[in-house]
Amino acid sequence: MKIKNKRYLNLFLKFNSILVFTSGIFLYGSILDLNSYCQEKQLEKPLCKIFSNLSRPQAIVTDGIQSIRHLIVYKTRSGMLATDIKNAKQRFDIYDSGFNFNYPIGSRKNAGYILLAFADPNKSGSPSFELWDLNKQSIMKSWDLSKAIKLVVNKGKKPVSYFNNPIILDDNSIVFNSNGALFFDSGAFLIKLDKNGEIIGFNDKYFFHHSINLDSNGLLYVAIREKNRTKGRGDGFAILDQQLNILETHFIEDIYKKNDMEPRLFSNNTNDPIHLNDIEPVNEKSKTKTENVLISLRSTSSVLNYDMKTGKIVWILDGLTSQQHDVDIVNIDPLEFTIFDNNVKQNELPRNEILFVRNLPLEHSNEFKDILLVSPNSTTIRSSNISFKIENFEGLENKLRPFTEFGGLSEYNFLDNSIIVEEENHGRIFEYDLDKNKILWTFYNATKDKDTIYRLMWSRHYMENPLNY
Repeated sequence: MKIKNKRYLNLFLKFNSILVFTSGIFLYGSILDLNSYCQEKQLEKPLCKIFSNLSRPQAIVTDGIQSIRHLIVYKTRSGMLATDIKNAKQRFDIYDSGFNFNYPIGSRKNAGYILLAFADPNKSGSPSFELWDLNKQSIMKSWDLSKAIKLVVNKGKKPVSYFNNPIILDDNSIVFNSNGALFFDSGAFLIKLDKNGEIIGFNDKYFFHHSINLDSNGLLYVAIREKNRTKGRGDGFAILDQQLNILETHFIEDIYKKNDMEPRLFSNNTNDPIHLNDIEPVNEKSKTKTENVLISLRSTSSVLNYDMKTGKIVWILDGLTSQQHDVDIVNIDPLEFTIFDNNVKQNELPRNEILFVRNLPLEHSNEFKDILLVSPNSTTIRSSNISFKIENFEGLENKLRPFTEFGGLSEYNFLDNSIIVEEENHGRIFEYDLDKNKILWTFYNATKDKDTIYRLMWSRHYMENPLNY
């Protein structure tokens, strides 16, 4: 009898241990779900902080496994690896790492300058900026980013990943943000360095991300996300002076609400319904202050012209592109601009295109007093002189046509009628001659042995030398 009771006791203890272990797994899983919910809603309640602390072991293990995988396969822990290295190796096997020029030195006086923003393959993917003279095919300056990296690591409490879309100011300082996506791993700070890499400006009031642009008065227009708005409703842009003081903020939800367009943003249940990725000031010489901006919203595949003075949307391009990035103004009168169209389609490679748009009104006119909605095959297009032209790079062999799914940009060189395309995801940026259908140069962001490929982070083209020393 004692033996039998002992057997039952052992079975009970084993069952109890399994029950406790299983319950623990379910309980911890619930904690992880609650922590995800808090992050999704961007809540800062006391319980959310507790869930966050309890979830750290899982995050550490996951990061550790990913780091180990990167170390074994690619010999780096960087999160800036190209998204499909195997495919990139096959596509870009003709290139050496770094610059590959296809024209003689000094033969292109209108080539301009490229400010490369990239994860340096020689420094295990650490952020790097270099300014190159494309005519002389030589580097002009590289920046010491060590102090900026240390600042981001100390404040963000995580390894640095992005340093995104740098812009050089008249005093030779450089401004950039520390995250180019909406994950904000590196704090998404706005940082200003002098020419020697000393930190002379810093702002962390918002999550700063994606593009940085200047208006004719030297004010900075930067994409932001407000920290305490929920469910992706905090997307907007800030206008700052060159000391990084915020002068104005505009939020997309408020803009659409004022224009009776709010359901266009929130008619679905996605966690990222807006995803502002570019804000381009329209610099009119006749006006002392910028009034209009062109805005790219990836999640709605829309580009809009917003009048900051009246608070009205002048027009919306809707559905002419798919998950686009980077709007660039080519001309003001008449208004002409380009859009880098990621051209994302279901179950197909996202064959990137450049959309040239011409003759859309800059302001409300007698003909168009309300919001002008422009979509494929709309009567607006057929009854106006609005024109569209698409460059789809069919002049290139198939493997060299760009198809970056997210991120990426284009810059139009109107003097040489060429287009610069950054294929961010796959570690390539190149210039394409639109008249001759050929690539003028390519920068391939790979290690010397071409075994590991890193991403680029929104480089910038200048027609004139941006440095004055």
